[in-house]
Amino acid sequence: SIKAKHGNLEKSRFLKVTRSFLFKVRTKPNENNPDELAIISERKEYVQHSADSLRTCDSIRRVHGMT
Repeated sequence: SIKAKHGNLEKSRFLKVTRSFLFKVRTKPNENNPDELAIISERKEYVQHSADSLRTCDSIRRVHGMT
Protein backbone atom coordinates (compact mmCIF):
# COMPACT_ATOMS: atom_id res chain seq x y z
CA SER A 1 0.00 0.00 0.00
CA ILE A 2 2.88 2.39 0.63
CA LYS A 3 4.41 1.86 -2.82
CA ALA A 4 1.04 2.08 -4.56
CA LYS A 5 0.18 5.25 -2.61
CA HIS A 6 -3.29 3.95 -1.77
CA GLY A 7 -4.54 4.64 1.74
CA ASN A 8 -7.02 2.67 3.80
CA LEU A 9 -9.86 4.95 2.73
CA GLU A 10 -9.39 4.24 -0.99
CA LYS A 11 -9.01 0.51 -0.36
CA SER A 12 -12.07 0.38 1.88
CA ARG A 13 -14.19 2.17 -0.71
CA PHE A 14 -13.00 -0.17 -3.46
CA LEU A 15 -13.55 -3.32 -1.38
CA LYS A 16 -16.69 -1.96 0.33
CA VAL A 17 -15.33 -2.75 3.79
CA THR A 18 -14.43 -0.55 6.74
CA ARG A 19 -10.97 0.86 7.34
CA SER A 20 -10.79 -0.77 10.76
CA PHE A 21 -11.33 -4.16 9.07
CA LEU A 22 -8.42 -3.46 6.71
CA PHE A 23 -6.17 -2.59 9.64
CA LYS A 24 -7.10 -5.82 11.43
CA VAL A 25 -6.41 -7.86 8.29
CA ARG A 26 -3.03 -6.17 7.77
CA THR A 27 -1.92 -6.67 11.37
CA LYS A 28 -3.24 -10.22 11.86
CA PRO A 29 -0.44 -12.04 9.94
CA ASN A 30 2.20 -10.07 11.84
CA GLU A 31 1.09 -11.13 15.32
CA ASN A 32 3.78 -13.84 15.30
CA ASN A 33 6.47 -11.18 14.88
CA PRO A 34 5.94 -8.43 17.49
CA ASP A 35 8.56 -6.18 15.89
CA GLU A 36 6.64 -6.00 12.63
CA LEU A 37 3.38 -5.39 14.49
CA ALA A 38 4.93 -2.46 16.34
CA ILE A 39 6.17 -0.94 13.08
CA ILE A 40 2.77 -1.29 11.43
CA SER A 41 0.93 0.13 14.43
CA GLU A 42 3.19 3.19 14.32
CA ARG A 43 2.11 3.80 10.72
CA LYS A 44 -1.56 3.28 11.59
CA GLU A 45 -3.86 6.00 10.37
CA TYR A 46 -5.93 7.49 13.15
CA VAL A 47 -9.57 7.09 12.26
CA GLN A 48 -12.63 8.30 14.11
CA HIS A 49 -14.77 5.61 15.70
CA SER A 50 -17.63 6.56 13.43
CA ALA A 51 -15.57 5.42 10.43
CA ASP A 52 -16.77 1.87 11.02
CA SER A 53 -19.47 2.49 8.44
CA LEU A 54 -18.80 3.74 4.95
CA ARG A 55 -20.46 6.98 4.03
CA THR A 56 -21.11 6.48 0.36
CA CYS A 57 -23.88 8.33 -1.44
CA ASP A 58 -25.88 5.10 -1.72
CA SER A 59 -25.68 4.31 1.99
CA ILE A 60 -26.66 7.88 2.92
CA ARG A 61 -29.68 7.73 0.58
CA ARG A 62 -30.74 4.42 2.12
CA VAL A 63 -30.54 5.85 5.62
CA HIS A 64 -32.59 8.88 4.67
CA GLY A 65 -35.10 6.80 2.69
CA MET A 66 -34.43 8.59 -0.57
CA THR A 67 -34.09 5.46 -2.72
